[in-house]
Amino acid sequence: MLTLKKKTSDLNNQNRIEINLNIKELDKIKIKIFLEMVGYFYRFQIYKTCFIYTFDKIIVSYYIVYDENINELGRFIEIEADEKYNWKNDDEAFQKINDFEKLFHTINITSKDRLTKSLFEMFVPRTTVLNCKRFT
Repeated sequence: MLTLKKKTSDLNNQNRIEINLNIKELDKIKIKIFLEMVGYFYRFQIYKTCFIYTFDKIIVSYYIVYDENINELGRFIEIEADEKYNWKNDDEAFQKINDFEKLFHTINITSKDRLTKSLFEMFVPRTTVLNCKRFT
């Protein structure tokens, strides 16, 4: 799967356009050529171990992110509205995410811990992530 993401707001990382393309049949060279044709160029790579949990209309992903030398860079939880569900509007989906997020309050994770940057913004160029709980 090739996922292309574009933020629609600099205020947060929740408002974005996200497209998933099935690339199972394409080879690496064709993917590279396609991405360069639409203006993307290789910058860096990270590796993610991902644990995905599905709930009623919600998908929770727990990521452990590594650099190219497999040094751990951080651990992150992502809560998403299931795109397969026919939401009435974006507000309904965001409300479901907010309601689900409250379950994490019991382990001291709140909306104050939300990241405003994407993994790309966080790791290129490498900078210290402030105001972010890392899970070890």
